Amino acid sequence: MIPTRTPALGALAASMLLASQAATAAITDNEIRIGYLADMTGAYRDPIGPLGEDAIRMAIEDMGGKVAGAKVVLFSADDRNSPDVGSSVVREWIDERNVDMVTGLVASSVTLATVKLLEEENRLGLVNGAVSSSITNENCSPNHVHWVYDTWAMSNGTASAITREGNTDWYLLSADYSFGHALERDVARVVEESGGNVVGSIRHPFPSSDFSSYMLQAIESAATDEAQAVRAQMAATPIDDIFASGGYIREDGRMVHDMYLVEVKSPQEAADEDDIFRLVRTIPAAEAFRPLDQSDCRLITPSDA
Repeated sequence: MIPTRTPALGALAASMLLASQAATAAITDNEIRIGYLADMTGAYRDPIGPLGEDAIRMAIEDMGGKVAGAKVVLFSADDRNSPDVGSSVVREWIDERNVDMVTGLVASSVTLATVKLLEEENRLGLVNGAVSSSITNENCSPNHVHWVYDTWAMSNGTASAITREGNTDWYLLSADYSFGHALERDVARVVEESGGNVVGSIRHPFPSSDFSSYMLQAIESAATDEAQAVRAQMAATPIDDIFASGGYIREDGRMVHDMYLVEVKSPQEAADEDDIFRLVRTIPAAEAFRPLDQSDCRLITPSDA
């Protein structure tokens, strides 16, 4: 459920390179200020915490540390997987440091609290860790974009495909917080719609033991760091990078892209230690993510659906 360093770096670098021909940018403080909020010490530390920050710093260095002549400044903090801690950090960043954007946003509970604050203060959010489908459904806003997959896509694509392969009986083991609850709900729905059966479920305590370059490129293209203008520029920009090909940002803030069902190869089939997966099926973007006509997002109009 957590993206790795490689796609984070690819998306960050690509967005910083997107449009270098912008005119004089109306950028406040002559700096682009990014806040990286993530779990730096807990359950999500290894897959995304400090590594996500490293990816952003590497992409900033690749751009020479500036976009449209403005210096790129990065702040980071540990949200401790706490909505209260995360909200307090973001409030301080906005009030005291005038950040333009917050990214990272790994735990769904922290993300949902943060995006509300970002909308209130008209700052941009780029969600590249949390995967609850509510982030661009009932909790959508004009100020954030959900970059990676979500629980609707995971269940509609993966669970549907696996069930149709003949694996009809499911027992669900879910993390006992907002992400796990959303995934459990979405998987159960898809399994039953596909003719399968959820034979039981249990929730375990949690924890049991970069992409922001697109924003930087959009700032350069839009010639401003104002959140709505940057988001509009991002939505107008096709996405083709190491993470996604043919991706685009919808009206609800959902970045849609193809999903893939893969099968782990046996040791006898693998050519080397990096030969791990076999592609079973490509799930087109239009099928992988929640259709707009099924969305509860307040930004969707009948013409969009």
